[in-house]
Amino acid sequence: MLTSDAHAELGRVLAIDDDEALADLIRVVLEDAGHEVVVATGRRDLPDAVFDCIVTDLLSLSAYSHDDARRWLLSVAGGYPNVPIIVVTAHGEARGQHVRLGVHGVVMKPFDVDELTEAVREAITS
Repeated sequence: MLTSDAHAELGRVLAIDDDEALADLIRVVLEDAGHEVVVATGRRDLPDAVFDCIVTDLLSLSAYSHDDARRWLLSVAGGYPNVPIIVVTAHGEARGQHVRLGVHGVVMKPFDVDELTEAVREAITS
């Protein structure tokens, strides 16, 4: 098990997903990779804290259009300026759209553990 100092070195991640089970899975995966992870399930429980990376689903309320998705991502980013965002989504049209969505990267559900941890590591270190 890594020490809290090792967690701080690897980065503090905010995981946002409206599906609590998936949010918890993301937390476990990223903690196993050595990150400190805080979970939120929507806008109302976004913490007032400092993070190195945000991992978020597009959330069901915004998953059906790029404009809605972009609004959701801008609302998240507004609370955490200059923090890279990784989108985890099952919506295939989001693949390759990270620039249009204004995020650092997109990981498709069901996600590969290594792909997710690498995307977060790369976002934090870039």
